[in-house]
Amino acid sequence: MDNKQANAVIGANLRGLRGKRGYSREKLHDLSGVPVITIRRIEGGLRAAPVDVLLELCKALGVNAGDFLNAAQAEIEQVTSAQAGE
Repeated sequence: MDNKQANAVIGANLRGLRGKRGYSREKLHDLSGVPVITIRRIEGGLRAAPVDVLLELCKALGVNAGDFLNAAQAEIEQVTSAQAGE
C-alpha cells in the first residue's frame, strides 16, 4: 500500500468518527483548532495528517490516538494482504 492509500484509510476513518459524533467540519474545527480546509483535505485522502494535527483531531473526537492509529494500521494491512493475494 502506498501513502495515498494510507491517507485515504486514515481520512475515511476520521470522517466516519466525525459522522458518528454528529459533528460538522466546522464543529470539529471549533473543538480542535484545525482549519476546516485541512480537515476536508485529510478526510478526502488528499493530505497526510501531521502527528500534531492528528492528535488534536483525535482528542476533539474523544478517541485515543494510539487506538485510532492501531485500527488504521490493521485496516491498511488487511487491504495490503488482499491486494497481495490478487
